[in-house]
Amino acid sequence: WEDRMPVFVPVQHLKHSFSLLNIAKVYLDFGHHPGQDKIPREAAMAGCVVLTGRQGSADFFDDVPLPDMLKFESPTRSIDQLFLLVRQILANHSGCQKHMQRYVEMVRAQEQEMLIATGRLAERLFPDIEYSSAM
Repeated sequence: WEDRMPVFVPVQHLKHSFSLLNIAKVYLDFGHHPGQDKIPREAAMAGCVVLTGRQGSADFFDDVPLPDMLKFESPTRSIDQLFLLVRQILANHSGCQKHMQRYVEMVRAQEQEMLIATGRLAERLFPDIEYSSAM
């Protein structure tokens, strides 16, 4: 990546954004995070290093547990720092993924919790139906 410029592709209106995230190395999301947004979580699960702003829930470690080095107060004012970080991530993607570990673990745990809660709800709504133990 030393002599090549990264390619930026917006994912906001793509029908199959997960396919793109599976080949991406970095996911940038500097929008307002009204809650635990879906696409940054999918990006983390797809192996991307996620960079966010500090708007909304992205500023709260419990919602988006990324180290401060991956969160930007004002990305437009930190463009040089952001550019260098993206280049570092592209040069050592596997090494930088360690910064994503806590976020990925949180998303995985929430996914499992959701499956369990959904199974319990289904059992309460439809007690006469037998459910698979996969839930």
